[in-house]
Amino acid sequence: MYIEKDENNKFLEKWKKVERSFTRVKHAYERKETNDYETSLDNIEDFFNDCFSLKDWLSRSQPNLKDAVEDLFKKRIGPECFQVCADFANRSKHLILERKVRKDAATRVVSQNVTVFVGVIGDNTPPVSKYSWDIESEGKRYDAYTLAKNCFDEWKKFLMLHRLLQDDSMN
Repeated sequence: MYIEKDENNKFLEKWKKVERSFTRVKHAYERKETNDYETSLDNIEDFFNDCFSLKDWLSRSQPNLKDAVEDLFKKRIGPECFQVCADFANRSKHLILERKVRKDAATRVVSQNVTVFVGVIGDNTPPVSKYSWDIESEGKRYDAYTLAKNCFDEWKKFLMLHRLLQDDSMN
């Protein structure tokens, strides 16, 4: 449940977008969507871009939390998942990441796996694909869904801690 929206809660629009993009990533991992490879990979990139841009939306709509929000993405201060998220999001937008590198300017998807479930003979159910990706940063591999879930959970925890969300809004 969301707190009533006013001028200081404009970030909630972006948070709702983070929730939707996380749901798409989750569904790709749970075989709930029949997306192709490109759409599924776009969903991964979209989630990390949405997740990272929430930082700016929140900082500007809640100026009293600006330092706390910035600390979430700082190297050696914030959660590791946010550092990888920031580098991945920036790398997906820029050919070469030159400034504000948190962990690794070369953070990227390094592998993708797909399992196709074809159903039962005689069943007219279309095949469903289950995707998974690995993101590499500083030589360490992260399962993209686990990384996305960690980022989602960290944001949710932060928003609830600062009473910007009430109860368990989703996932």
